[in-house]
Amino acid sequence: MSDIADFIGVTEEEVLEAMEMGKSYQALSVDHSIEADSDGSTITLLDVVGGTDDGFERVNQRMLLEKVLPVLDEREQKILQYTFIENRSQKETGELLDISQMHVSRIQRQAIKKLREALQNEEVE
Repeated sequence: MSDIADFIGVTEEEVLEAMEMGKSYQALSVDHSIEADSDGSTITLLDVVGGTDDGFERVNQRMLLEKVLPVLDEREQKILQYTFIENRSQKETGELLDISQMHVSRIQRQAIKKLREALQNEEVE
């Protein structure tokens, strides 16, 4: 092992890793036990691979939101976009739309209420 490492200019650890990688062409069962850490405890491949992907839930939420978004008029949509997507303040949003911050706040509350009602109706269907 040391001769090989010296010849190619790497550490013995790297030679061992390369030899282990050579075994990666052989398929293993997901129930195959592997060493988890230095104390000798083992886990299966199934414990390591796979898991819940939060991306699916976000896609579902986005699709549902896109479905109910038309209940809002253009100004309500812009206010929600500026404040929640672009993270602008209500004051900045008001300046962009030439309305007061208080008016932005009222419209924002109304828009959120409309969306909640539309989402509840959508869930019932």
